[in-house]
Amino acid sequence: MNIDFDRSKIVKEIHIRWADYGASAKGRLIAGKEVKSPLDIPNEESVSVITVGSQVSAISLRIEGDMARVIDYTVIYNDSSLRELNSVNYDFSLPYYNKQEMFKWSENIGDRYLVLLFFGTWCSSCHERLPVVSKLAEKYPYVNFVAVSAGNSGPDVIQEMFDTLEVNLECIVDPEYNVCAQLNVIGVPEIKIFDLDGNLVKEGNLKEPELVEFLDSIDRNERSEVGEPLEDFTLEYYDNEDTYTLSENVGEKNTLLLFFTTWCTVCRLEIPAISEKAHEFTEKTRIIAVAAGEKKEDVKTFFKEKGIDLECLVDTDYKLIKQLGLTAVPQQILLDVKGNVIFNDNKSHEEIFHILGNL
Repeated sequence: MNIDFDRSKIVKEIHIRWADYGASAKGRLIAGKEVKSPLDIPNEESVSVITVGSQVSAISLRIEGDMARVIDYTVIYNDSSLRELNSVNYDFSLPYYNKQEMFKWSENIGDRYLVLLFFGTWCSSCHERLPVVSKLAEKYPYVNFVAVSAGNSGPDVIQEMFDTLEVNLECIVDPEYNVCAQLNVIGVPEIKIFDLDGNLVKEGNLKEPELVEFLDSIDRNERSEVGEPLEDFTLEYYDNEDTYTLSENVGEKNTLLLFFTTWCTVCRLEIPAISEKAHEFTEKTRIIAVAAGEKKEDVKTFFKEKGIDLECLVDTDYKLIKQLGLTAVPQQILLDVKGNVIFNDNKSHEEIFHILGNL
């Protein structure tokens, strides 16, 4: 991470405020060509004071490991009355490897969590991690996954790597390692996760179990709570132009919403299984499938192919998915007669039948 400061002045000290990150870490500050004393970063919110005492052209911070995060820092000049307080700036722009467009960090914050996977085409561990993350991108379509190629690998090299590994991710390139330095990427593979407000909430050489656990926690933390009314929404049916509005349909029966996609392997098994026995529960519960990010024609084809007989709405632009904070499919939300959430989870059709049978 690069430190912003006035290069015309002599820097006396840098005060760095660390977030409470749950574990201790190591770091170092580089002022010009001089490496300052190693930093012992405690596992709680704290401040490190590093003496510089000279006029330099560049100051950067390097964190060893993945368990530390900077909240902000203060630059104090030789005249102690002069100081600057800086929040960490994550904003950047990088080109895509395969199209004449720029990826802008600021334009990708707000709608979805952003996962950046930094990799090198020469890195064997990256060859293992990229396919894993690519598959997770399919499982969590409401999280924005972007690969970042560190170094000057050309587009042909990246494309060959992606083809060989069957990776289907958007990819941008950081040929001069500028963004790597800005975001304190010390080695690859490295993952940085930003929340809806642009805060860096998770980082490090995250392997699949840890990454899945975190992605699932996003869903749990942001979904509607049990006992609370579900936010109102309106969607079109997949087979006509009519619309369904939740608030106009509560009051008579419970409502089970089944969120799915036509390409999700689990969904392709669970939705037909639920459809097969849905008629046994319609006296008390209205069962409605919700196709996430799907076109009507694709849903029609899927329903015909699998012989599915369910009401179905289409959330083509993920508007409802984002509204409810869902990040993975399949997902089910069961509402009581008043529209309050009974459960909001990913359950098997057997578990769903058991719950519906006891209503």
